[in-house]
Order: sequence, then structure tokens, then C-alpha cells
Amino acid sequence: MVKILSLIPDNFESKKETLNLLSESEERLLIHDWNNTEKSVDGNKGVNALISEHATIHPDKTALVFGENEISYGQLIDRVKQVSGTLIHSGVKTGDIVGVLIDRSIDMIPVLLGIMDAGAVYLPIDPAYPQERINYIIEDSALQFLFSEQPYVADSNQNSFVSITLSEISDEFSGAIRKDH
Repeated sequence: MVKILSLIPDNFESKKETLNLLSESEERLLIHDWNNTEKSVDGNKGVNALISEHATIHPDKTALVFGENEISYGQLIDRVKQVSGTLIHSGVKTGDIVGVLIDRSIDMIPVLLGIMDAGAVYLPIDPAYPQERINYIIEDSALQFLFSEQPYVADSNQNSFVSITLSEISDEFSGAIRKDH
């Protein structure tokens, strides 16, 4: 409050948005020191390998938080393996395109990581798109697999693909831990 009051005589005509409330040292601390997030990472490892390594060291630490739900690194790796195993069992091969038609949730990250773990590539499709747009994306991409929350029924039979739902992975898959407040 003292800082604000001391600025008023010199900046009486200035708008409050233009007043700098931080000292130079506070600004340097906030912008430069606390924001120094650079880390060296082995460029030969993929994101799945890095997460898996971290899960080995810290399996009980929180990996994901979405709303009131959270999962640990150990749970994340278990879910990734469930997804990749289901995809491989369904016939996914390296380089196959897997459409992802699910709402944003704590389940989305394990699905995307599981697709990459299986060697496939994911194509995100927003469920909020109009049905015609979703159908066009599916047909135009010639995807071989579609991962969705509900069984997907295409309006046309021009593109054949394998449909996989979250419920096919596991009944426990969606069982995220609720944070205590």
C-alpha cells in the first residue's frame, strides 16, 4: 500500500494500469529468476520414456490433475500400458492413425500417450464439432482406428475403421483419485 501511495504524487495523471507496483529487484525475481524453467533433457528419448523414468523414481507423486481428479505417475503408466495393450491387441501397427474423439478429461493424456506407446499417431477430433465435420475428418484422414467415449457410428460406410471405447480399456481406467479439500 505504501508503494502505491508513493507513486501517486509523481504519476497523478497516469492510469492505474500503467503504474509499476514492483521494484526492480521484485520484477527481476518474478520475471527472470522464478521463470527460469530451462532443463536439459536427453534428446534421444521420447516423452513416454521420460515419463516412464520419472514414474520409476516417483510412482506415488501426482502426475496429472484435472478439476478435482488426480492420478499418480504409477497410475499414469498403468493406464498408458492398458491403452497401448488394447490398441496392439486390436491390430494397431506402427504409423497407423488413431482418431481420438473424447472430451478433455484426466483420461485424455493416458490415451494419447498409449497411442504413441503403441507406435501409432493420434489425430485429435473435438467431440463438440458438428457431426458433418467429424465425419469429414474421419473420411479425409483415412484413419484406421477411432478411440472414443461412446461407440461411434459413421453416417457413411466409405471409411472402415476399428472403434475402441474407454470402457473397453478397463472399468478401473476412469477411477481417478478425488483430491481431498
